[in-house]
Amino acid sequence: MFKSITAAASVAVSVAVLGAPVANAGDGTCREGYVCMWEHANYSGRLLVENFPRLGNNEGHPMPEGTFDKVSSVVNSTDCRVELSGAGLSSRTHVTWPLSPRSRHTDLTAIGANDRARSYFFVCGVWLP
Repeated sequence: MFKSITAAASVAVSVAVLGAPVANAGDGTCREGYVCMWEHANYSGRLLVENFPRLGNNEGHPMPEGTFDKVSSVVNSTDCRVELSGAGLSSRTHVTWPLSPRSRHTDLTAIGANDRARSYFFVCGVWLP
């Protein structure tokens, strides 16, 4: 009985620690090898995305439900280029915004991408800027 309670408690503690977000709002802290995206400029508001490349080149991800057109600041702490993708000014156009490896973007307004991302891609390996 004691062993099973101890094992269950250690599993619960491990899950709680591993499940805790490592990115912090406001200071732009993002775990090494991850891309982190926040709701507002200056890494404030909700942390919308905290993800890392699993498959390598051209690995695409839709924005999580309820986060379309809401990303305003990004830290890319990966060795991959991250491309934000969204709708252009007309419904028939598509726009991408490349974010260099190991880059920080406090306000996506500067590149015209504020509140416009609908998906993102990791582009790893050989690429042209």
